[in-house]
Amino acid sequence: MIKKIFAVIFFCLLFTSAVWADTVERYQGKSQLDDNTVYFDLFNFQGTNYFSLRDIAALLNNSECSFSMEYDNENNAVIINRNEEYVSTGREFNKSTGKKKTKRESCILNVKSENTDFTLKTYNINNRNYIALRDICRILELNTKWDANTKTITLWYYDDMGEETDICNITVLPPVIVDKSKPMVALTFDDGPSVNTGRILDTLEKYNGVATFFVTGDNASKYGDTLRRIVDEESQIGNHTYGHLRLTALSADNIKYQVNRVQEIVASATGVYPTVVRPPYGSYNDFVKANIDLRMLNWNVDTLDWKTRNAQSTYDEVMNTLSDGNVILMHDLYSETADAVDKIVPEIINRGYQLVTVDQLIYAKGTIKGQIK
Repeated sequence: MIKKIFAVIFFCLLFTSAVWADTVERYQGKSQLDDNTVYFDLFNFQGTNYFSLRDIAALLNNSECSFSMEYDNENNAVIINRNEEYVSTGREFNKSTGKKKTKRESCILNVKSENTDFTLKTYNINNRNYIALRDICRILELNTKWDANTKTITLWYYDDMGEETDICNITVLPPVIVDKSKPMVALTFDDGPSVNTGRILDTLEKYNGVATFFVTGDNASKYGDTLRRIVDEESQIGNHTYGHLRLTALSADNIKYQVNRVQEIVASATGVYPTVVRPPYGSYNDFVKANIDLRMLNWNVDTLDWKTRNAQSTYDEVMNTLSDGNVILMHDLYSETADAVDKIVPEIINRGYQLVTVDQLIYAKGTIKGQIK
């Protein structure tokens, strides 16, 4: 039942207007151009898709709906010249790196086409203007249709015979922020949230990194705002059971209660159900595995930060064992761990590694170190 509810919520978050304040959600678009597949950014804000006008011009070039563009400095306007060849600027089909959600800045853009003036609210993202697809289609006298099965937007128009004519297909891909060709590690934090979790999130946000926080029920109940921030900033919440009990000593019903109660607490605070669980003390057996439906994983690097309470020791353990695919165990209960993270995060990035969640690591690697099931 929980899996079904999670699937519904995930689908709704992915293809509706669920975005957080001051950000837009970045997706990847895929289309065909001269028999080649091209990929590019598109953004969704409050249910509306925004595209770069340059990307659309390149996609429609050499078609019945081609257009060129020029900028009118005097009137601060973009001039659209219909039925003209678009000359590439070399800046089409740019793809961003980093997070799915991107800071936005709204602006007004004037567009002139066929002696008609349009005043459009647009967004400047990564120094490029993005225009609502419906406004682009209004300017170019195009229509759209959406295929929910293939997640494809088709641009079309009525030809001289009044027939619908498809001009371009754009497939909307799920956000991908992980480069499989580059090394990556997953920082994981157990037993929180706590008063120190915010400091760790501050550091991750500063360096555009993410992590996975395996939360316990009691602390999750106390720190709903922190749970929401974890989700908002695109880190991941994992399930570390309600009471941090050794699961190998519990009955089937108690195991399920320990896991399901945390699922409910996290979903109530964030609208998102955890997809992974870490057994307390790393303790499990076949009976535990049989009574937990979620993916289970432990770690392959244990910093022992709970024991040493020493920032330098924690830092040294992470950096001395640094390797592609590492799943690193720390605890966000301790200020010393937050101190260590201040040094760990920039140094990992400086060495060319990506900081990813465990789900992203699984996406990139298939199976990961410390994975149980």
